[in-house]
Amino acid sequence: GGTGLGLAITKKIIEAMKGEISCESEERKHTIFRFVIPFPLASQTTDLPPPEHAHAKLEGHVTICIPQSPHYAMLLQSYRFWGLQIRDLSYKTELSEETKQEAIRLVESGELRSGMLVTDYNMFKMLALRSDKVYSSRILVLGRFSEQIEAITNGHVDSNAFLLCPLKGSLVYGRSKYVLGSHLRHQGRPTPQPTKGVPQLKDPPAPQAVEEAGERVRVLIVEDHVV
Repeated sequence: GGTGLGLAITKKIIEAMKGEISCESEERKHTIFRFVIPFPLASQTTDLPPPEHAHAKLEGHVTICIPQSPHYAMLLQSYRFWGLQIRDLSYKTELSEETKQEAIRLVESGELRSGMLVTDYNMFKMLALRSDKVYSSRILVLGRFSEQIEAITNGHVDSNAFLLCPLKGSLVYGRSKYVLGSHLRHQGRPTPQPTKGVPQLKDPPAPQAVEEAGERVRVLIVEDHVV
């Protein structure tokens, strides 16, 4: 078990939403948590549009090279729904040398120009795909938060081409759409320069300057992943 910080935070959030939380515990057997939060009924006249990924279509092909897991099942179902052509290189437990070599061939042969490769970060590193945009611009990488930090910090992959697990449908669609359209962004175009008259982002003020300006902010950061 942990320190119980998560339970304390959960209790505060539920109470802030005018709800209640309770638990039943039997030593060495189980603990059951229950919470109730009041929500107003949505108006019957409310007609919110469905999210984009619920009715969208994508063009191209995708090669899936990840372990067969719930993430794999979700990707397979989503890509079929969005109309992509699918090549399945998934594996049950261990990645075979044959599958690894086929993934390398796909990347080096240029077959991904109208599609993309979906793989996890471990496979991505095994392929030795570092910061080379010719390679990495056609790859969508799945991984944990700590792996995302490593990948982006080392310049291995574009932040928009990294999918955090567990997967969320809207993000899978958005990231996939981004990677499938990457060939439009990597055709030798010059790097965009700042436009005159458009304000640019500035570095945040130093802590001392913030304190002198009377802007004091309390921030609580909770993270259970290794960073």
